[in-house]
Amino acid sequence: MNPQDKAKQAVGYFAVDTYVRSGMKVGLGTGTTAKFVVERIGQRMQEGSLKDLLCVPTSEATRRQ
Repeated sequence: MNPQDKAKQAVGYFAVDTYVRSGMKVGLGTGTTAKFVVERIGQRMQEGSLKDLLCVPTSEATRRQ
């Protein structure tokens, strides 16, 4: 992963870990940083630390992820 993508991953993961809580409604943007946000939300939901999210994607690409 290149340095720019590493930074985007760090920002996306930080945003999820800091601001997203179970039961929230979350708007998901588009692009590489949003990709990492979706990735982290998925990880946290699989481990059980996030539950009952309503996620709304802004693009078809984000929805497919």
